[in-house]
Amino acid sequence: MFLSGKRFVWGIAACFAALLCPGKEAIPCEANELSLRAALKKSRNVSGEKEIVIADGTLYLKAPIVLDKRDSGLTLRGSGKTILSGGIPLNFSSVPGKPYWSAKIPEGLPEPQLLATGNANVPLAVYPHTGMAHYLEKSDLIWLGSQYGGWDRPPREFELDRITVPVAELPAFDVADALFYLPHSWSSSLLRVKSVDREKGIVYFANPANYALGSFGKSFYQIRNVEAGLVPGSWMFHRATREVFYYPKKGETIASVKLTAAVVDRLLTLDGVRDVTVKDLAFADTNDASPDKTGSSLFISGSEKVTLSRVTVRNSSGCGILTTETPKNRDVKVLDSEIFAMGGDGVTVRADGDCAICNCNIRDVGTTGINGTTYRGSKFTVAKNKIRYTGYCGIAFGTRPDPSKKPYDVAIEDNDVSQVMMNESIQDGAGIYVFAAENFRIKGNRISGTPTSGLRHGIYFDEMSNHCVAVGNHISTFFPVMIHKAQQIVFADCKFDFDGAMKFDLVDSDRVTLENCKISAHEILFSAPENGLKRVDCKIDGHVTEKVKKHNFTFALDDSGVLHCTKIPAEKIARKLPRRIVCFGDSITAAWTYVGELQLYLSCRYPKEKIEVFNAGIGGDSAAGGFRRLERDVVSLNPDMVIVCFGMNDVGRTLYHTQYPVNEAEAKGRERGFQSYCANMKKIVDTLTGKGIEVVVMAPFPYDEYGTRPAPDDKSEYCNSVGLERLAAHCYGTYSPKHLFPMSRMMLCRLYAHFPELQIARDRVHPGPRGHWVIANEIVKTVFGDVPARDPIPFPMTREMADFAEIGKGRIFPHGASFRPMDSLLENGEIDGRTAELREKMEALKSARGMFNLLVFFDERLRNQGIDPADTAKGDPVLRKFAVKWHVEGTLKAYFKARTERELLRQNEEKAKKAYFDCLEKLSK
Repeated sequence: MFLSGKRFVWGIAACFAALLCPGKEAIPCEANELSLRAALKKSRNVSGEKEIVIADGTLYLKAPIVLDKRDSGLTLRGSGKTILSGGIPLNFSSVPGKPYWSAKIPEGLPEPQLLATGNANVPLAVYPHTGMAHYLEKSDLIWLGSQYGGWDRPPREFELDRITVPVAELPAFDVADALFYLPHSWSSSLLRVKSVDREKGIVYFANPANYALGSFGKSFYQIRNVEAGLVPGSWMFHRATREVFYYPKKGETIASVKLTAAVVDRLLTLDGVRDVTVKDLAFADTNDASPDKTGSSLFISGSEKVTLSRVTVRNSSGCGILTTETPKNRDVKVLDSEIFAMGGDGVTVRADGDCAICNCNIRDVGTTGINGTTYRGSKFTVAKNKIRYTGYCGIAFGTRPDPSKKPYDVAIEDNDVSQVMMNESIQDGAGIYVFAAENFRIKGNRISGTPTSGLRHGIYFDEMSNHCVAVGNHISTFFPVMIHKAQQIVFADCKFDFDGAMKFDLVDSDRVTLENCKISAHEILFSAPENGLKRVDCKIDGHVTEKVKKHNFTFALDDSGVLHCTKIPAEKIARKLPRRIVCFGDSITAAWTYVGELQLYLSCRYPKEKIEVFNAGIGGDSAAGGFRRLERDVVSLNPDMVIVCFGMNDVGRTLYHTQYPVNEAEAKGRERGFQSYCANMKKIVDTLTGKGIEVVVMAPFPYDEYGTRPAPDDKSEYCNSVGLERLAAHCYGTYSPKHLFPMSRMMLCRLYAHFPELQIARDRVHPGPRGHWVIANEIVKTVFGDVPARDPIPFPMTREMADFAEIGKGRIFPHGASFRPMDSLLENGEIDGRTAELREKMEALKSARGMFNLLVFFDERLRNQGIDPADTAKGDPVLRKFAVKWHVEGTLKAYFKARTERELLRQNEEKAKKAYFDCLEKLSK
């Protein structure tokens, strides 16, 4: 019996396929969903390699095609004009009295997130029609960076689920329909509305924002999918009636408009397959209404040896191609494909093994063109792709924590990236952006057309990137290079040119090299920290401006126009070290622990300088009390540097027994505490600097809500963290860069999530040895980290410190950051026997000096009540009542004895000091 029509053609095609691919059974398939599912069922009865060949035409799918382990060895291909579509054609009718038309979405189908016409997406209705509106929230949250725990504290619920809008500016909208778009810095949130208080202008959201609203200095919004936003050529979906409203353009008729609504979240899912190829197929009109927002045309999960070749993916409200991170995928390749008109990323591949994204044309995507993640020991190539018109990055690539010591093998080469970062509301991205990159090669790429406003860069090496090279790239952007908290980055043989100014930005970076590069612009600005540049050797055409601390390197332009950056030898830039340092604060300082560790650190690093660290901490003190005793307890010591840390008592716990003030008096009390702290800290700093004394301000240690029991709710007895966070934010904004931030509440939270036994502060207020170790580490890193050691000796650690150092060597945070206390001195976590004696001498010195702190503590109690400490008859009864109340009777007894032996104590202190420095001198010989 003869076959006719398409069946005959495909019968011949199957014969040719069998001849060309011996051993692979070819299964023909007509261009409809039923035929494809039948062919797939038939193929599962075939062992070995098999191929399903789909005829030309459009297959409108009602549900995704799912391939699983039974389909391993399968090739799924089209014949050149085969389209799998997740949409339904719409039939419109006019709406009486309205300028728009309507079309019904059948019951049982998800609401559409996308309307397509041909190869383009129809814009969703947006209010305001151009630009963005403003809301009133401002945030005091401080972003510390991913490797330091993110925010300085966790955002609270009210900072994530509501905004306040001027009442007159809030348009009418249906709560069920509206979607609020709120941009952050490098991402955005799309939030449904729960309710609206129109009298107060408060909009409450049904789902929380990705970041605290008002953070990053952003307070913009748009309202999407509302009638107020409809303009010609746009659409919206009315949930109550399940209608699509389309506002026609001028000249359009109902008969001429061909629109498709996307209703299927995934078109093809590869779940646990092995050795599968998809080629010569087009995927169109994909929705993203899934709760986990993983809508994508092609979705790959837990699969191995997957190749997507010559595929076209268009018109998706989510991603074009998306792989899961868990379960992990392996050996994924996307080759010679075209991806465009995406709401999310073009291609997102998170996999290990041998992976590649090559020779693809990616354009008109809402976020990033290519988003890649790899693991140690894997090879990943992103090469010869053309990327145009993305909302965020052109290529974004990162790594994941991996205990393996295998090297990364990542090459980003010969890509043509242009017109990226086009979403004006999002910034801090790049043509090529990498995070936690190690030994990456970025070679021969062309990057141009990036907008000049905001933070939009050519190549961006972000946090924890190290030992990477960028070779032979041609970059034509305003911000050609951004290097943020990265080290050992080399740009070689690159060409930078731009018709205007160019800014090379190195933020908290270390040892960056620009070698044999050509830089051409009207003005060339280098912005870098002290150790940011290792070497610059570049041909320059343009005026050079430097915003660089120049005490450790210098720029010079030679006769041939080559800019050189020469590092000055360390012996010529030796910073004048402070010889007398006073730690000035409350009971956390008075404990002596971090003060003693700082003394030991400086002694071991600079043994011949004989640096002394004094303790001027008093339990229960505040910034106001500190200012009153400044001259007597600090200035009289003739210090070169003072490290100031108050705060725990400035915003007392009695004012913070709930998260929010319970009455007006409590609110005023909190404000008075904050204003008193700010005013007295300013007086302390101004007084000391006026006397030529270097001042370093340390934000208060966070109130520990995690060490002894779970974090409290709003009705907890203690919520002091709220006030302390406000003080920390004030320090950060006022005293940077001479400002220390020993630990954020967010980092405490993450530490305890991984190591609940740490108990940083057993009573929530006073840090234990590990907490003091954190404080000492911050002082070392921030204040002395850039000063070269001079004839150092080993650092004497206790077992407690060694154990914590070992914890610090692991990757304790989900994103792979390391927490490394005093990592400049701790190489192997071993206690050094030679310097054990030095720690003993230091403890004896602490004990001797601690007796004077005891005298100051009780004397100050009396002075605060207007009693002369010398008047024992009047003062002793007062002190006894105080001691009973605070259970310090034993300490008071020691005070009574010490005040009669002041001269003997002074002699003991001198003996302990001499013994300490004699031991130090012996060790340093």
